[in-house]
Amino acid sequence: MTGLTFPFLTPLRDSDRNLARAAGCGGIFLLVLVVAFIVLAVTGVALGLSPEQLEAAQDLGSPGGLVVVGALLAGLGAIILLAARLAYGRPLASFLWPQGFRLRLLLGGLLVAVPAALAALLVSLLFALVTGQDLGLRDAGGAADLPLLEGDFAYLGAAVISMALVALGEEAIFRGVLLQMLAAWFRRALPALVLAAILFSAVHGDPDPVAFAMRVIMGLTWGWATLRLGGIEFAAGLHFGNNLLLILMIPAGEALQTGRELPVSALATQLASAAVAITAVELMARRQRRNAAG
Repeated sequence: MTGLTFPFLTPLRDSDRNLARAAGCGGIFLLVLVVAFIVLAVTGVALGLSPEQLEAAQDLGSPGGLVVVGALLAGLGAIILLAARLAYGRPLASFLWPQGFRLRLLLGGLLVAVPAALAALLVSLLFALVTGQDLGLRDAGGAADLPLLEGDFAYLGAAVISMALVALGEEAIFRGVLLQMLAAWFRRALPALVLAAILFSAVHGDPDPVAFAMRVIMGLTWGWATLRLGGIEFAAGLHFGNNLLLILMIPAGEALQTGRELPVSALATQLASAAVAITAVELMARRQRRNAAG
């Protein structure tokens, strides 16, 4: 870590390492979350929706369910940002992009998601060739079951909207507010990065250890991008592109489901994707330093 800089942590102040502020942030979040839950419950009752219908509204296999889940996660991100703004008395931008929003980083992350996914796919194909493992892209009858190949454009359109909302919401929470709060407490970037990545994976509630480890790798990759580039823009673009490509490559409704037993070889595919992404991040970080130096 010697010689590395982390522009994302420049807004941190000594007063940010304050138990009362952290507790206040958590308290405000819980209060707003409870109020929002009550409002949604009352609305559901007023509309005559049963618990089963509310659960069905979050079905990831349907276009409507995708958008609902995306909106919920984006809402959680907004609540966390509001809580942090009130508790820490800092501008919202300081938790997202302290150096100002940079569209080029957002688009850069989106573009890098393609070679990162190709690297992961290449490793998957190599493992499949060596082990004879089925990649799972076809159903029992041998027909392709991918939304893009099936022409399910309603699902694909909903996926674009949902994945954009999910990426923004989760990045605001885990690579924005949480990463800065942890860095303020640890006074070091590395333990904050690792713990934020672990918490990011844990909240998904996936019991499969391989899936858990893969999300930790994702959290480390996106967190590193945020620390090095000084904002969540690149990580949000990469997150969005990763999830969207996942939906295009895996049968509809399965890409975002938890509880699937993944082979250990899936870790290699995630590491390949992370290597491509981190290489791009370091190249961009060096370019930023050169530009800043004149």
